[in-house]
Amino acid sequence: MSSSALLWLARWRPILAVVLLDEPLSAVDGETRARLIDEVVAVQERVGIPFIYVTHNIDEATRLGTQVVVFA
Repeated sequence: MSSSALLWLARWRPILAVVLLDEPLSAVDGETRARLIDEVVAVQERVGIPFIYVTHNIDEATRLGTQVVVFA
């Protein structure tokens, strides 16, 4: 995540209940996606609030999620 996004999260964290990420990696290549997934996990652990991650990629969902919901 960019430093501005981290600052935004730090500023609003006291009132945020959840962060929604709607297909944030859909337009990047596989190598970049793998690196960014690791970064998303690290940010989630640092800020300590739940993330809802929307994706059509089941590999992303299983790597990022502690719970996965599939809509068919």
